[in-house]
Amino acid sequence: MPGKLIINIALFLISFLGIFVIGGKLTFYSKILSKLTGLGEAFIGTVLISMITSLPELSSGFSAVFIAKNPNLMIADVFGSDLFNITVLWGILLSVLLTKKNMVSPAKEHNETIILYIIVPVLLFGMYFFPAIRSVLFLSIPSIIFLFLLPRIFKLYGKLEVDEPDEFEIPQKQKNLTKKNVIFLFVFYSLLIIGFGLILGKTADFIAKYDFKGVTLGSSFVGAIFLAISTSLPEVAVTIHAIFRYNAVNLAYGNILGSNLFNVIIFVLGDIFTFKTPLINILSPGNRIVLATLAFSSILFIIQGKSRKGIRITLALISIIIYLIAIKFIFGG
Repeated sequence: MPGKLIINIALFLISFLGIFVIGGKLTFYSKILSKLTGLGEAFIGTVLISMITSLPELSSGFSAVFIAKNPNLMIADVFGSDLFNITVLWGILLSVLLTKKNMVSPAKEHNETIILYIIVPVLLFGMYFFPAIRSVLFLSIPSIIFLFLLPRIFKLYGKLEVDEPDEFEIPQKQKNLTKKNVIFLFVFYSLLIIGFGLILGKTADFIAKYDFKGVTLGSSFVGAIFLAISTSLPEVAVTIHAIFRYNAVNLAYGNILGSNLFNVIIFVLGDIFTFKTPLINILSPGNRIVLATLAFSSILFIIQGKSRKGIRITLALISIIIYLIAIKFIFGG
Protein backbone atom coordinates (compact mmCIF):
# COMPACT_ATOMS: atom_id res chain seq x y z
CA MET A 1 0.00 0.00 0.00
CA PRO A 2 1.54 3.39 -1.02
CA GLY A 3 2.92 5.56 1.79
CA LYS A 4 0.65 8.58 1.16
CA LEU A 5 -2.45 6.43 1.39
CA ILE A 6 -1.26 4.82 4.67
CA ILE A 7 -0.56 8.26 6.18
CA ASN A 8 -3.98 9.56 5.15
CA ILE A 9 -5.78 6.52 6.56
CA ALA A 10 -3.83 6.85 9.84
CA LEU A 11 -4.63 10.56 10.11
CA PHE A 12 -8.28 9.82 9.27
CA LEU A 13 -8.56 7.28 12.13
CA ILE A 14 -6.71 9.51 14.64
CA SER A 15 -8.98 12.44 13.75
CA PHE A 16 -12.06 10.22 13.96
CA LEU A 17 -11.20 9.18 17.54
CA GLY A 18 -10.05 12.68 18.48
CA ILE A 19 -13.37 14.21 17.41
CA PHE A 20 -15.38 11.91 19.67
CA VAL A 21 -13.13 12.58 22.68
CA ILE A 22 -13.03 16.36 22.13
CA GLY A 23 -16.77 16.36 21.33
CA GLY A 24 -17.45 15.25 24.91
CA LYS A 25 -15.30 18.06 26.32
CA LEU A 26 -16.91 20.67 24.08
CA THR A 27 -20.40 19.53 25.12
CA PHE A 28 -19.45 19.62 28.80
CA TYR A 29 -18.10 23.18 28.66
CA SER A 30 -21.07 24.23 26.53
CA LYS A 31 -23.33 23.15 29.40
CA ILE A 32 -21.26 25.15 31.89
CA LEU A 33 -21.18 28.15 29.53
CA SER A 34 -24.96 28.04 29.24
CA LYS A 35 -25.26 27.92 33.04
CA LEU A 36 -22.86 30.83 33.67
CA THR A 37 -24.03 33.15 30.88
CA GLY A 38 -27.77 32.44 30.98
CA LEU A 39 -27.75 31.82 27.24
CA GLY A 40 -30.11 29.01 26.27
CA GLU A 41 -28.67 25.65 25.27
CA ALA A 42 -30.71 25.90 22.07
CA PHE A 43 -28.92 29.17 21.23
CA ILE A 44 -25.44 27.79 22.03
CA GLY A 45 -26.15 24.66 19.98
CA THR A 46 -27.83 26.38 17.03
CA VAL A 47 -25.49 29.35 16.72
CA LEU A 48 -22.10 28.73 18.37
CA ILE A 49 -21.50 24.98 18.18
CA SER A 50 -23.20 24.51 14.81
CA MET A 51 -20.90 27.10 13.22
CA ILE A 52 -17.87 25.43 14.80
CA THR A 53 -18.80 21.89 13.74
CA SER A 54 -19.78 23.03 10.23
CA LEU A 55 -16.37 24.55 9.38
CA PRO A 56 -15.12 21.27 7.80
CA GLU A 57 -18.04 21.48 5.34
CA LEU A 58 -17.15 25.10 4.63
CA SER A 59 -13.52 24.16 3.97
CA SER A 60 -14.25 21.10 1.82
CA GLY A 61 -17.09 22.90 0.00
CA PHE A 62 -14.97 25.86 -1.06
CA SER A 63 -12.07 23.56 -1.91
CA ALA A 64 -14.42 21.68 -4.25
CA VAL A 65 -15.53 24.92 -5.93
CA PHE A 66 -12.28 26.89 -6.19
CA ILE A 67 -9.52 24.25 -6.16
CA ALA A 68 -11.06 21.08 -7.60
CA LYS A 69 -13.40 23.14 -9.87
CA ASN A 70 -16.17 20.68 -9.00
CA PRO A 71 -19.25 22.58 -7.68
CA ASN A 72 -21.33 19.38 -7.76
CA LEU A 73 -19.02 17.92 -5.12
CA MET A 74 -19.67 20.96 -2.91
CA ILE A 75 -23.44 20.62 -3.38
CA ALA A 76 -23.23 16.93 -2.54
CA ASP A 77 -21.06 17.61 0.50
CA VAL A 78 -23.26 20.25 2.15
CA PHE A 79 -26.65 18.67 1.42
CA GLY A 80 -25.33 15.12 1.89
CA SER A 81 -24.07 16.28 5.28
CA ASP A 82 -27.52 17.73 6.08
CA LEU A 83 -29.17 14.46 5.10
CA PHE A 84 -26.74 12.44 7.24
CA ASN A 85 -27.27 14.84 10.17
CA ILE A 86 -31.06 14.55 10.15
CA THR A 87 -30.76 10.76 9.81
CA VAL A 88 -28.48 10.70 12.88
CA LEU A 89 -31.15 12.66 14.76
CA TRP A 90 -33.75 10.10 13.64
CA GLY A 91 -31.46 7.29 14.84
CA ILE A 92 -30.99 8.91 18.25
CA LEU A 93 -34.74 9.55 18.57
CA LEU A 94 -35.46 5.91 17.68
CA SER A 95 -32.91 4.73 20.26
CA VAL A 96 -34.49 6.94 22.95
CA LEU A 97 -38.03 5.76 22.11
CA LEU A 98 -37.09 2.06 22.08
CA THR A 99 -35.07 2.20 25.32
CA LYS A 100 -37.76 4.30 27.07
CA LYS A 101 -35.13 6.85 28.10
CA ASN A 102 -36.72 10.04 29.44
CA MET A 103 -35.90 12.96 27.19
CA VAL A 104 -36.75 16.62 27.71
CA SER A 105 -39.03 18.03 25.01
CA PRO A 106 -37.04 20.20 22.57
CA ALA A 107 -37.84 23.90 22.10
CA LYS A 108 -40.55 24.56 19.51
CA GLU A 109 -38.19 27.00 17.72
CA HIS A 110 -36.25 24.00 16.37
CA ASN A 111 -39.12 23.34 13.94
CA GLU A 112 -38.65 26.83 12.53
CA THR A 113 -34.95 26.05 12.01
CA ILE A 114 -35.96 22.97 9.99
CA ILE A 115 -38.40 25.00 7.87
CA LEU A 116 -35.74 27.64 7.17
CA TYR A 117 -33.11 25.14 6.04
CA ILE A 118 -35.39 22.97 3.89
CA ILE A 119 -36.71 25.90 1.85
CA VAL A 120 -33.57 25.86 -0.34
CA PRO A 121 -33.42 22.08 -1.06
CA VAL A 122 -37.17 21.97 -1.75
CA LEU A 123 -36.93 24.87 -4.22
CA LEU A 124 -33.71 23.56 -5.77
CA PHE A 125 -35.34 20.21 -6.46
CA GLY A 126 -38.66 21.62 -7.70
CA MET A 127 -37.37 24.54 -9.79
CA TYR A 128 -34.67 22.42 -11.46
CA PHE A 129 -37.40 21.07 -13.76
CA PHE A 130 -38.43 24.59 -14.87
CA PRO A 131 -35.37 26.12 -16.60
CA ALA A 132 -37.16 29.38 -17.47
CA ILE A 133 -37.72 30.41 -13.83
CA ARG A 134 -34.90 28.77 -11.89
CA SER A 135 -32.22 31.50 -11.98
CA VAL A 136 -31.48 35.21 -12.42
CA LEU A 137 -28.10 36.03 -13.99
CA PHE A 138 -25.54 33.92 -12.05
CA LEU A 139 -27.73 33.19 -8.99
CA SER A 140 -30.23 30.40 -8.36
CA ILE A 141 -33.71 31.64 -7.37
CA PRO A 142 -33.61 29.54 -4.13
CA SER A 143 -30.41 31.36 -3.10
CA ILE A 144 -32.05 34.75 -3.72
CA ILE A 145 -35.11 33.76 -1.65
CA PHE A 146 -32.83 32.53 1.17
CA LEU A 147 -31.00 35.89 1.26
CA PHE A 148 -34.35 37.61 1.88
CA LEU A 149 -34.94 35.19 4.79
CA LEU A 150 -31.75 36.19 6.65
CA PRO A 151 -33.57 38.73 8.90
CA ARG A 152 -35.97 35.95 9.93
CA ILE A 153 -33.00 33.70 10.78
CA PHE A 154 -31.48 36.38 13.03
CA LYS A 155 -34.87 36.87 14.70
CA LEU A 156 -34.99 33.11 15.36
CA TYR A 157 -31.53 33.28 16.95
CA GLY A 158 -32.85 35.99 19.27
CA LYS A 159 -35.70 33.73 20.41
CA LEU A 160 -33.23 30.96 21.27
CA GLU A 161 -31.22 33.16 23.65
CA VAL A 162 -33.71 32.62 26.49
CA ASP A 163 -32.42 30.11 29.03
CA GLU A 164 -34.41 26.93 29.66
CA PRO A 165 -34.98 25.22 33.03
CA ASP A 166 -32.00 22.91 33.55
CA GLU A 167 -31.12 20.46 36.31
CA PHE A 168 -27.44 20.39 35.34
CA GLU A 169 -25.12 21.18 38.24
CA ILE A 170 -21.55 22.31 37.68
CA PRO A 171 -19.24 19.61 39.15
CA GLN A 172 -17.21 20.50 42.24
CA LYS A 173 -13.92 20.43 40.28
CA GLN A 174 -15.16 23.13 37.89
CA LYS A 175 -17.02 25.35 40.39
CA ASN A 176 -14.02 27.66 40.81
CA LEU A 177 -13.85 28.37 37.07
CA THR A 178 -14.69 31.93 36.11
CA LYS A 179 -16.72 32.86 33.03
CA LYS A 180 -13.43 33.82 31.32
CA ASN A 181 -11.93 30.40 32.12
CA VAL A 182 -14.95 28.60 30.69
CA ILE A 183 -14.96 30.74 27.53
CA PHE A 184 -11.25 30.02 27.07
CA LEU A 185 -11.80 26.24 27.45
CA PHE A 186 -14.82 26.39 25.13
CA VAL A 187 -12.73 28.18 22.47
CA PHE A 188 -9.78 25.81 23.04
CA TYR A 189 -11.85 22.65 22.51
CA SER A 190 -13.66 24.34 19.61
CA LEU A 191 -10.33 24.94 17.86
CA LEU A 192 -9.28 21.33 18.50
CA ILE A 193 -12.50 19.93 17.02
CA ILE A 194 -12.19 22.29 14.02
CA GLY A 195 -8.60 21.07 13.48
CA PHE A 196 -9.54 17.40 13.70
CA GLY A 197 -12.58 18.04 11.49
CA LEU A 198 -10.50 19.71 8.77
CA ILE A 199 -7.93 16.89 8.83
CA LEU A 200 -10.76 14.35 8.64
CA GLY A 201 -12.30 16.14 5.64
CA LYS A 202 -8.99 16.46 3.79
CA THR A 203 -7.96 12.84 4.38
CA ALA A 204 -11.45 11.59 3.46
CA ASP A 205 -11.22 13.57 0.23
CA PHE A 206 -7.79 12.05 -0.54
CA ILE A 207 -8.97 8.48 0.20
CA ALA A 208 -12.16 8.94 -1.83
CA LYS A 209 -10.25 10.21 -4.88
CA TYR A 210 -7.48 7.63 -4.63
CA ASP A 211 -7.11 5.40 -7.67
CA PHE A 212 -7.53 1.81 -6.45
CA LYS A 213 -6.25 -0.02 -9.53
CA GLY A 214 -8.35 2.09 -11.87
CA VAL A 215 -11.37 2.37 -9.55
CA THR A 216 -12.36 5.67 -7.88
CA LEU A 217 -15.63 6.72 -6.30
CA GLY A 218 -17.82 9.13 -8.29
CA SER A 219 -18.19 12.77 -7.20
CA SER A 220 -21.82 12.54 -6.13
CA PHE A 221 -21.21 9.45 -4.06
CA VAL A 222 -18.04 10.90 -2.51
CA GLY A 223 -19.74 14.15 -1.57
CA ALA A 224 -23.08 12.81 -0.43
CA ILE A 225 -21.84 9.78 1.45
CA PHE A 226 -18.18 9.45 2.36
CA LEU A 227 -17.03 13.08 2.42
CA ALA A 228 -20.34 14.35 3.83
CA ILE A 229 -20.37 11.77 6.63
CA SER A 230 -16.72 12.49 7.45
CA THR A 231 -17.25 16.26 7.70
CA SER A 232 -20.41 15.67 9.78
CA LEU A 233 -18.64 13.69 12.49
CA PRO A 234 -18.06 16.75 14.74
CA GLU A 235 -21.85 17.34 14.83
CA VAL A 236 -22.48 13.66 15.51
CA ALA A 237 -19.93 13.52 18.35
CA VAL A 238 -21.36 16.57 20.12
CA THR A 239 -24.96 15.37 19.63
CA ILE A 240 -24.32 11.88 21.02
CA HIS A 241 -22.59 13.29 24.12
CA ALA A 242 -25.30 15.92 24.56
CA ILE A 243 -28.19 13.42 24.48
CA PHE A 244 -26.79 10.35 26.21
CA ARG A 245 -24.40 11.90 28.77
CA TYR A 246 -26.07 15.20 29.68
CA ASN A 247 -29.68 14.91 28.43
CA ALA A 248 -29.03 18.29 26.78
CA VAL A 249 -31.73 17.90 24.14
CA ASN A 250 -31.82 21.53 23.02
CA LEU A 251 -28.03 21.60 22.68
CA ALA A 252 -28.15 18.43 20.55
CA TYR A 253 -31.07 19.54 18.37
CA GLY A 254 -29.57 23.00 18.01
CA ASN A 255 -26.21 21.58 16.97
CA ILE A 256 -27.64 19.31 14.26
CA LEU A 257 -30.33 21.64 12.92
CA GLY A 258 -28.17 24.75 13.22
CA SER A 259 -25.40 22.95 11.30
CA ASN A 260 -27.92 22.09 8.59
CA LEU A 261 -28.91 25.76 8.36
CA PHE A 262 -25.26 26.83 8.25
CA ASN A 263 -24.61 24.31 5.46
CA VAL A 264 -27.36 25.96 3.40
CA ILE A 265 -25.56 29.28 3.93
CA ILE A 266 -22.39 27.58 2.57
CA PHE A 267 -24.34 26.55 -0.55
CA VAL A 268 -25.66 30.09 -1.04
CA LEU A 269 -22.13 31.52 -0.66
CA GLY A 270 -20.89 28.99 -3.20
CA ASP A 271 -23.69 30.02 -5.56
CA ILE A 272 -22.73 33.69 -5.18
CA PHE A 273 -18.99 33.19 -5.69
CA THR A 274 -19.01 30.78 -8.64
CA PHE A 275 -20.12 33.66 -10.93
CA LYS A 276 -20.12 31.50 -14.09
CA THR A 277 -23.42 29.63 -13.77
CA PRO A 278 -26.15 29.22 -11.12
CA LEU A 279 -25.54 26.02 -9.17
CA ILE A 280 -29.13 24.91 -9.80
CA ASN A 281 -28.18 24.44 -13.47
CA ILE A 282 -25.57 21.77 -12.72
CA LEU A 283 -27.37 19.50 -10.25
CA SER A 284 -26.37 15.89 -10.88
CA PRO A 285 -29.00 13.09 -10.61
CA GLY A 286 -27.35 11.94 -7.37
CA ASN A 287 -27.66 15.40 -5.86
CA ARG A 288 -31.32 15.64 -6.84
CA ILE A 289 -31.94 12.41 -4.92
CA VAL A 290 -30.13 13.88 -1.89
CA LEU A 291 -32.25 17.07 -2.02
CA ALA A 292 -35.55 15.19 -2.30
CA THR A 293 -34.64 12.77 0.50
CA LEU A 294 -33.44 15.59 2.77
CA ALA A 295 -36.68 17.54 2.30
CA PHE A 296 -38.87 14.47 2.88
CA SER A 297 -36.98 13.32 6.00
CA SER A 298 -36.94 16.83 7.51
CA ILE A 299 -40.68 17.36 6.97
CA LEU A 300 -41.38 14.01 8.65
CA PHE A 301 -39.22 15.12 11.58
CA ILE A 302 -41.49 18.13 12.13
CA ILE A 303 -44.59 15.92 11.90
CA GLN A 304 -43.32 13.33 14.43
CA GLY A 305 -43.04 15.91 17.23
CA LYS A 306 -46.80 15.87 17.95
CA SER A 307 -47.40 12.20 17.16
CA ARG A 308 -47.90 9.17 19.39
CA LYS A 309 -44.92 6.99 20.27
CA GLY A 310 -45.83 4.21 17.81
CA ILE A 311 -46.13 6.67 14.92
CA ARG A 312 -42.82 8.32 15.87
CA ILE A 313 -41.04 4.95 15.81
CA THR A 314 -42.62 4.14 12.44
CA LEU A 315 -41.59 7.51 10.95
CA ALA A 316 -38.05 7.09 12.29
CA LEU A 317 -37.76 3.64 10.68
CA ILE A 318 -39.20 4.96 7.38
CA SER A 319 -36.72 7.86 7.31
CA ILE A 320 -33.70 5.65 8.05
CA ILE A 321 -34.77 3.10 5.40
CA ILE A 322 -35.30 5.87 2.83
CA TYR A 323 -31.81 7.18 3.61
CA LEU A 324 -30.34 3.72 2.93
CA ILE A 325 -32.34 3.42 -0.32
CA ALA A 326 -31.11 6.88 -1.37
CA ILE A 327 -27.50 5.75 -0.79
CA LYS A 328 -28.08 2.77 -3.07
CA PHE A 329 -29.46 4.99 -5.83
CA ILE A 330 -26.66 7.55 -5.45
CA PHE A 331 -24.04 4.81 -5.55
CA GLY A 332 -25.72 3.32 -8.59
CA GLY A 333 -25.78 6.79 -10.22
